[in-house]
Parts: sequence; structure tokens; C-alpha cells
Amino acid sequence: MTKLFDRTFAASPEDAAADAEVSERIALLQRFVKPEHLDIPKVLHNEASWLLAVKELQKINSFKSPRDKLLCVMSCCQVINNLLLNVSMSNDRTPSGADEFLPILIYITIKANPPHLHSNLKFVQLFRRETKLVSEVEYYLTNLISAKMFIINVDGRSLSMEENEFQMHMETAKLDTQICVASPSSSQSSATSTSGLQNQTGTEGLLLILSDHLKPFFLV
Repeated sequence: MTKLFDRTFAASPEDAAADAEVSERIALLQRFVKPEHLDIPKVLHNEASWLLAVKELQKINSFKSPRDKLLCVMSCCQVINNLLLNVSMSNDRTPSGADEFLPILIYITIKANPPHLHSNLKFVQLFRRETKLVSEVEYYLTNLISAKMFIINVDGRSLSMEENEFQMHMETAKLDTQICVASPSSSQSSATSTSGLQNQTGTEGLLLILSDHLKPFFLV
């Protein structure tokens, strides 16, 4: 399968577009989504375990076989599952189920923003033997697919906030991203040429852009 990888992985323009859409959306969500937005209990907040899970998921694009990609998914999910089990045992809690597992996986996916997430999942689904996609493996893969779909369709209600607040966060994240990727000279040029700010540059121009974008969210 590795010999045909270049011909079968992200081989269509549609797959490339889907990868870009997911990655860009995650990049925006990274800027404001916190564990509480996904109703993750504080007792399950464990930065060390989350970081390990993030690193395991980010490895998925480093391999060319569906088996190895799936192992990255499993390693990530097993870190989360071990965290849930350890917390349940140490705090005398009822063993956690999907209601706590999936929100953490969604948060990990947002933090990791693994490259070509759509294409990697599709590749595993298409080329990993169905007889191998059973039991725990199937459960973990299904949950990661669910996490991707959640991210694509996320709105204010999904994150326990008002829709206006969600849209404001998304617009602010877009502006932050544009400012970060632009050099000071290009930001100044863009502000003067595209926003009618011929006589204003730098900080003043950026503040006016922010004001224009966020104004609709503060109108009664």
C-alpha cells in the first residue's frame, strides 16, 4: 500500500479542499476554545496527558500505511482512556464513558490540528482491512471521525455559548490570524489599499478593521 501512497492519499481536489477547510477551522478554534466550552470536568484536566495525546495524534501524517496511521489514532485515544480510568480509580468516580471521552478527544484534535486530517481518516477507512477495524480499534476510529464532524459543524450551542458570542470569537480569530501571517509592511499596505485607510497605518488601521468586523455583534 505504501508504494501506491502518492496516488491514493489526498489524490483529488475535493480531498485537498476538505483538508484545508478542516485545518483552517481548527486553527480558528484553537484561539478561543477551552475545556469548559466542551463541558470537560475539571477533575479530568491534565495538561501532561493531553500533551502526550496531542503528540501521538500529530504523528498520523508521518506514516504511509493505513496500519501505522491507525496506530497513531489508537495511541492518542489510549492516553485519553488511561486518564479517564486513573481519575475514576483515584477519585472513586463511576467509570467514564463516551460522554467524557469524546469531548476530550475533540479538544485534543483541536489542540493538535493534525495535517490532512480528512485525508488521513479517509485513507484508513478505505485501505485498512475491515477485519482489523473491530472492537476497540473501531471505537477509537469512529470517535475521531465524530470529532472531525463536530469541528466542521461546530456552532455556539455546541460550545455552550450564545451564537453571537461564537461568531464574534471566530471573526476575532480570523483577524488575529491575518495579522500574524502578515508582515508589518504588508499589513500596513493592506490596510491602506483595501480598507480605504489611505492616511492611517499600523495600529490605528488595525483597530479600525477590528471595529468594522466586530460592530455587528454589538448592535442591538
